[in-house]
Amino acid sequence: MKWYLKVYFLLFVFIASCFAIGWLIVQKKNNSCTTSHIVGSIWDVANKSLPGIPVMLYEGANKEEDCLYTSISNKGGKFYIPKANPGTYRLATIIDKERLVLQPFQIMEDTYLVEMKLIYSGTGDPKRLVQETQPKPLPKPPEIKIKEEPPSESKGLLEGQVYLDKSLLEAGSFTLIAQSTESSQYAPNFTISIDKGFYKVYLAPGPYSLKASMQGIVAQGLEVFLLAGQTTKMDLYFEKETLQKKAGTDISITVIDASWTPQLAAQVILIRMEGSYQKEGETDENGEKIFTGVPAGEYQVKAIFNGLRGRCELQENVTITEGKFTSLVLRETD
Repeated sequence: MKWYLKVYFLLFVFIASCFAIGWLIVQKKNNSCTTSHIVGSIWDVANKSLPGIPVMLYEGANKEEDCLYTSISNKGGKFYIPKANPGTYRLATIIDKERLVLQPFQIMEDTYLVEMKLIYSGTGDPKRLVQETQPKPLPKPPEIKIKEEPPSESKGLLEGQVYLDKSLLEAGSFTLIAQSTESSQYAPNFTISIDKGFYKVYLAPGPYSLKASMQGIVAQGLEVFLLAGQTTKMDLYFEKETLQKKAGTDISITVIDASWTPQLAAQVILIRMEGSYQKEGETDENGEKIFTGVPAGEYQVKAIFNGLRGRCELQENVTITEGKFTSLVLRETD
């Protein structure tokens, strides 16, 4: 091959590579800008909220793929899934030890928020049907202003009870920093008074990462999504043993058997690949164990419990990133 043909060929390869890299960068940027938040609530037919219900998000309409995210409904029956790319998804819940899968729903491009309400019928039909209201996509709210405004219908209300060492705190005060996960400049700092065990604070609508502290004790890191003109209930727990745990990340591990039943008192072990860091604990009635203040790194997660076929040991590797809440589901194979 003549020398100038080689030059033309190398030049063509270089230009094609530049175009390919540019296209990948644009696609990645587009995907990162179109993720949506999912906010929902679970109620029974008597219009009573259902707390402590696991909600699992799956991608696709039919395939049994890995769970993308697991959320647990709070005291007000509300659950929150931080981000989902445009596409088709399914939600599954576990109520009264029965796994219920909802109809697939779509998240369209340029959708900021998908709001839905789930109604659980636990009487009459033994299948315990779940009705789903049509997912309601909402446009992105106005850009958050740094200047504080008095409470109004344009803001959301965050309220709940306050516990100190598992006892209801009747009076006192604590500080709350509400860092917007969409605007690094918006992080209002409040000093909130506790009245008869309750607190409340008004915030602009949107997603937040909360940090509450009282008497040098920092409550567990929390994520919440507020809607304008609506109330979100979230209890705050301050425990003295959490003192000095300001660094690190929280990880939620949910253990279920082959019939999708949450496993109470399953032994969960978190082992760091490098070093001697290790934590152990047992799951609660929702099959969940939360480890707080875990340093970033590569970890091995083990779950040991009595499954449908006797003693079962599950194992999975996970990467924990500083400041990013991690959710993991371990399920016994069929």
